Amino acid sequence: MRILITGADGFIGSRLHRTLSSSKHDVLGLGLREGQCVDIRGSILDRDWLKGVLKEISPDLVYHFAAISSVGLSFREPRLTYDVNVNGTLNLLGPLEEGTRVVFSGSSEEYGEPLVSLDQFEEMRVDLGHITEPSRLPEIPSREGDPLRPMSPYATSKVMGEYLVLGYPGIDGVCARSYNVEGPGRGPDFVTSRIADHVKGCVLSNSDMDVGNIFNFRDWSHVDDIVRYYIALGEKGIPGKVYNIGSGRSMSILSFLLHCFDHFGVRINRIKGNRIRMDDPMEISKSDILGDRSEHYIIDDFLVKNNLNYLKGSTFKFISDDAEYRFNLRSDFFRDRDIRLQAGDMSRIRELAGFCEKGIKEIVNDIMS
Repeated sequence: MRILITGADGFIGSRLHRTLSSSKHDVLGLGLREGQCVDIRGSILDRDWLKGVLKEISPDLVYHFAAISSVGLSFREPRLTYDVNVNGTLNLLGPLEEGTRVVFSGSSEEYGEPLVSLDQFEEMRVDLGHITEPSRLPEIPSREGDPLRPMSPYATSKVMGEYLVLGYPGIDGVCARSYNVEGPGRGPDFVTSRIADHVKGCVLSNSDMDVGNIFNFRDWSHVDDIVRYYIALGEKGIPGKVYNIGSGRSMSILSFLLHCFDHFGVRINRIKGNRIRMDDPMEISKSDILGDRSEHYIIDDFLVKNNLNYLKGSTFKFISDDAEYRFNLRSDFFRDRDIRLQAGDMSRIRELAGFCEKGIKEIVNDIMS
């Protein structure tokens, strides 16, 4: 089987290339930058060039990762985002032979903010002017059939790309809505990389830390598990189907920060600040409030029940046995439109490829190494 990976110079694409290259398959990587995993260098926006490449190599399976993948950049460069993520996808699909399987890398951002109550629905309808009504309440965890409410140019472009892949004549399209992926080699612009660097500075020099909205919840998975899921989608995914892919464990960015402190052997015994005080925030919760199978800290139970975005601009402290660490919630680090809670139903991908094998401690260890 001949496999083409677009975006082979990216975080997931390069990892997938290395994994598949050790198998019996003929694997070709397409990317913008020179590198070990880039066999074909060029842009998916160059329609005529791409058409010639695809006619020459005639892939049986395409993993499509090439994209503008930054939410922040998509607000600054919406036209470029749509051009790459939508027109680039269209350029790719056109020359492919009938029956070619395409696995599209979508995003959990497509769901937007899941609704948990009628009050929240009414608030968002007033704020936005229009919002798709919920099919169920609460919409946690998000299921593949739930309404899509993209809140950024990036998310909207991924919805459009997904529809192109699923509806293009003659293409066996399979789509993944991927939650946050982490591991060694993750870029420095991602929130987990920035937090890891900040915590390292706090522990080593007891310096203050400027942070954004650490009250948001995300599902973090190790890149090795996500690569395994993508391989399963290429081999066994059902054409026309969408699959959430992630760990199924949602936790706050604040909780991730606590895990980073724990990596250095620092246990935070108290959080103290404006209208938030908690002893032993790293105590393991017995609640199933997040609807997943994973252990989480009691601080997350508190954050789920209390929207603390109003605390931006304030300062609070993490207190251990030996030190105090001060965190400044920078208002300019908060996004105007941000998703507070992401948690996905992973039943469909687990039926295909089982559970994620690596936990949050392994993710933190790899990011810190």
